[in-house]
Amino acid sequence: MQAVCIEAIRSIPGWKDRDSLRIAAPERGASGVARDVDGRRIAVVPWYGQVNAKNSFGGYTGDKMANCYFDSSESKIVDLYIQR
Repeated sequence: MQAVCIEAIRSIPGWKDRDSLRIAAPERGASGVARDVDGRRIAVVPWYGQVNAKNSFGGYTGDKMANCYFDSSESKIVDLYIQR
């Protein structure tokens, strides 16, 4: 699931330099966490990580939270959260 989460984070539009992203290996959180997704509350399995990205000036901005939320069977990502 780490690789799936990392690829999802990389695919988010808006990164200034996608190739320079520094993504710490996400770690699995406790399953059964409730999250609002598309207007309904569902149980998810969170994977918590950190991402450090370059800004327009080419400097790194510091670590930000990057969370992937998988469905309860961990077969697909149902939501992403990137701290901005």
